[in-house]
Amino acid sequence: MKTLKNIFIIILILAAAFFILKKVALFPSFTNLFTSQPVVIDNTPILVKDIKSIGELITYSSSDEVVVDSTMLTQAFITTGIFNKVLPFPVLPTGEKKLVLICKGKIYAGTKLSGITNADVSIHGDTIKIDLPKAEILDAIINPTDTETFIEKGVWSSKEISAVKLKAKRKMIERAINKQILEKANSQTIKVMESYLKSLGYSVIIVSIK
Repeated sequence: MKTLKNIFIIILILAAAFFILKKVALFPSFTNLFTSQPVVIDNTPILVKDIKSIGELITYSSSDEVVVDSTMLTQAFITTGIFNKVLPFPVLPTGEKKLVLICKGKIYAGTKLSGITNADVSIHGDTIKIDLPKAEILDAIINPTDTETFIEKGVWSSKEISAVKLKAKRKMIERAINKQILEKANSQTIKVMESYLKSLGYSVIIVSIK
């Protein structure tokens, strides 16, 4: 009888201890113990990695045609200049060479997504907010078949011709920027990103340009 009494006392002490620990939340409830808890996963790094993998997002392009010229002095310029000065009228070539090109090309603008970081993306449930870099000129292309030589005086090396074509590219880029190509690319980039995020299941999408 004494042994049973001791066992009964021990059971009461354990039950009281369990009750007290449960009240102060130091002991898990049996309900929570066998109920699966939702696992919260931060999808931001995964999404940022996917967006960065896109690389460059070309969202706007424009075509243009420009005329560029270049005039250079040859080695014979000094000699012919001296003779022409002493003669009644110039009879020798001036020693200048000139090149005028008509170039057609295409300018591409868009956003470099490789620079996006986790700080640029905020996700709360089905709501996402993302800040994108400003659009920039990604490329300017002039095909050789789209280049016409209008004037070619003297002998021009391939390096010198390439320098004139580079001048044409810069002129096209400048003209495109003046025609608001970057602003148009920004607007289009926002639309493309909104469609992309919507396809991933987000309901509330806020896309802005930094």
